[in-house]
Amino acid sequence: MVRIETDSETDSGLTLRLGLTDLGGMLTLQSRHRIDIRLRHFAYALSACVWARDPEAIGARLVGAWSPSGQGLACRSVRSGFHLLLDALGLNAGDEVLVSAVTHPDMVRILEAHGLVPVPVDLDIATLAPDVRDFDPHLDPEYVSTGIFNLMVPMRSRAALGRIVMNMVELRKLLGNNGTMAYCFACGENGKAFSRGMLPWELYEDAATGSAAGALGAYLVKHGRLSPAHTLNILQGAEMGRPSHIEVEVTQGGKKLVPRVSGAAVKVFEGTIQI
Repeated sequence: MVRIETDSETDSGLTLRLGLTDLGGMLTLQSRHRIDIRLRHFAYALSACVWARDPEAIGARLVGAWSPSGQGLACRSVRSGFHLLLDALGLNAGDEVLVSAVTHPDMVRILEAHGLVPVPVDLDIATLAPDVRDFDPHLDPEYVSTGIFNLMVPMRSRAALGRIVMNMVELRKLLGNNGTMAYCFACGENGKAFSRGMLPWELYEDAATGSAAGALGAYLVKHGRLSPAHTLNILQGAEMGRPSHIEVEVTQGGKKLVPRVSGAAVKVFEGTIQI
């Protein structure tokens, strides 16, 4: 038996109490949820549902507001939209997907139904940003170049990558004229690494960066995290919904490290430049 109670309206909003009564001495479960709305907001939502006579027209207005180009799709529920998004992304079974530690449990179930592996990301409630403890204590940030200098930023875990909050102004100050990108990464097992290429201009983040991936391979060989001639498999761009798989193999001749970068590519556009 489920009991729903409502407290009187207060400044902090509408409070709902949900619980199971004690039936025949069975264990009871009580949970308390506070919804940040007032009773009049709740009443308005109910009335809006009653008067929503033309869902197709409402959906068209919603798509027009959010996607003027007409590329949007209005779904009747978040979970339905999430199903469609995962289908459209075409992720492979076993791929990992970062999930906020605060989410609806059905979102995790949907990921698992698609054969994906949810990876929870802890939240710093105050800032939603990484703190010093998220950085790898055994590696130092370092500028590395394979023709273009990029800043290698070692993180403690893949979950820490998901907590990165972009501040373009501060990143530009940090890099100055020393580098093009902050290449944040976390080492996995069996020659795997996860990365994010953070840029100090309008793109904000790059989905695949061959120059930085090669620099990361050389960096890991230099610091003993990767053996020469072994393949490093990098997953970049997953957090922005554009996962890219990059392979790096580093050969060593004396003190010289030479990375070789490879991976599948998709033609985005082509053109001809005449001089």
